[in-house]
Amino acid sequence: MDMETVPSSASVDLHTIRRRIRELAELHDDDVPDLTTTTSDSDEKLLRDFTLDFDNKMHTLNI
Repeated sequence: MDMETVPSSASVDLHTIRRRIRELAELHDDDVPDLTTTTSDSDEKLLRDFTLDFDNKMHTLNI
């Protein structure tokens, strides 16, 4: 999947932000099964906690 690079001076609209979040979520969903076979329990917990925190922040922003 090609991810668009946005110059720092360009304004990013809500549609672009949502699209990028979906792309990252897809990458996360694709990679999680592979990560769980090579990580420790504490690494898995850290990943779950980070993902939950990220999801909560996105929900707070209504994204």
